Amino acid sequence: MLKLTNLQFALLLLVWLELTTFIVMDGVDFGTGIATIFNHEKDYKDQLIRSIGAVWSGREAWMIVGFALIFAAFPGWYSAIFSGFYPVFIILIVALTMRGLSFEYIDKWQHDKFNIMWRWIFFLGNIVPPFIFGVVFSLFNSGLPIGQNGLLAFKLSTIFNPFALMTGIMFILFALQTSMIRESAFMTEKYQGKITDYQKKLNAIVPIAFVIEIIIYLVVGQGLKLHPIITVALLLLSLLLLIAIRFDEKFKKLHYPMIIISMAAFVISFFWSIFPNVIMSTEGFNLNAQNTASARESQLWAAWLVALMLFLIIFVQGITHYIFRKKYQVKDSDINY
Repeated sequence: MLKLTNLQFALLLLVWLELTTFIVMDGVDFGTGIATIFNHEKDYKDQLIRSIGAVWSGREAWMIVGFALIFAAFPGWYSAIFSGFYPVFIILIVALTMRGLSFEYIDKWQHDKFNIMWRWIFFLGNIVPPFIFGVVFSLFNSGLPIGQNGLLAFKLSTIFNPFALMTGIMFILFALQTSMIRESAFMTEKYQGKITDYQKKLNAIVPIAFVIEIIIYLVVGQGLKLHPIITVALLLLSLLLLIAIRFDEKFKKLHYPMIIISMAAFVISFFWSIFPNVIMSTEGFNLNAQNTASARESQLWAAWLVALMLFLIIFVQGITHYIFRKKYQVKDSDINY
C-alpha cells in the first residue's frame, strides 16, 4: 500500500473530519428545512425554522474550511473535483444561496403566490445540497474517468447511475430522520404528535432504504477491494443503529446520538473504504493523498491555519448553541413585503 507522510495522513483525516461534520451537523438543518414542505400550517413551520434559524449559517463554515483545506493541502484533488463537478457545484452554491435568502423572506409576503414561491425555494435549497454531496461522495468511491493530467473528463449524465442516485436519496433520508428526532425535543406539545408520526414513518423507511444502499454500495463501490473489513464494519454499525432506533421505544433520549453516529459512520465509510485514494478511477489512474498533495511547506501552513480555524469554529458555535438553547427567544416577525 502507498505510504503517506505523517503530515499528509493528518491533513487527510482533517478533511474527512471537516466534511463529515458538515454533512452530519448541517444535515440536521437540511432535514428540518425539507420537513417544512409537508405541512402548510404557519405556526408549525415557524417553529421548525426558528429551531435552526440562529445556527444554520455557522455550520456551513465546516464545508468552507474543508474545501479550503483540500485546496491548500491537496490541490490535485481540488482541481479534479472542480474540473468535473463544476456544473454540479454551481447548482450547490445557488441552492445554498437561495436557502440563506429564504430564511429572511419565507412567509413574509402579503401575497400568497410569493409565499408559496419562497416555500418551494426554501425546500429546494435544503433538499438539493445533501443530494449533491451523496452523489459526489458515491462517485469518488465507485470511480470516475480520470485523464493523465489528473482532471476528470466525464459528462453530467455520469451521475445518473443507481449508486449515485440511491446515495443522494440516503443522504436526504438521513437528514430528515435526524431532524425529526432532534425536533421532537424543540416542538411545543401541540405538534409533538405530528413530529412523532413523521419520525415513526422515517424510522421504518430508512433501514429498508439503507439495506438497498448497502447492497449497491458493496457491488459497485471499491471498499471490498481495498478495505473490506473496515467498509463492512462501518456500514453494519450504521445499519444496526438504524434498526435499534426503529424498534427501541424505551431509550428515546439516546436516539439522537445514535442517529448522529449512524450517519457519521456512513459518511466516513466513503473515505476510509478507498484510503489512501481520494478519487477512484475507472481507467487505472487513481488520485490519492500523495499524488495530489502540495509541497510540505504549503501543507504545514495549511495545518496551522486549519488548527486555528477549527478552534474558532468550535468556540463560536459553542457560544451560539449556548445562547440559542438558554437565552434566545423571538416572536414572529411583523415584517412583510
